Amino acid sequence: MVGVPTFSPRGLERELARSLAEAIRAPADLKLIRFSGPRVLVRVTNRTMIAARTAWNGPLSGPSGEGIRVATRRTFGTLRKGKEWLGGRAPSGSRPALSRETGAARTRRDD
Repeated sequence: MVGVPTFSPRGLERELARSLAEAIRAPADLKLIRFSGPRVLVRVTNRTMIAARTAWNGPLSGPSGEGIRVATRRTFGTLRKGKEWLGGRAPSGSRPALSRETGAARTRRDD
């Protein structure tokens, strides 16, 4: 996830949990793993991943009303690849996706 870090880590985690819980209409299971500048690794379950990506693409508001705009950027199956992305590197073993129409490599913006 990428955004402007105006919340404390706990405040951001609470806001993300609140917005995800509203989307899935149940308590949200998530954890902020690491921060690096505006990038954040957040652990969610496989069952809530799609709802999280939807809920976290737009503005959020904190407990005192301050706003933050966040966007989900990547999904990783391993913490190692997430840490590489967090450090500004392309995850090892990652390849550009191929366009179904032309077979040409597509570029993907990660930040």
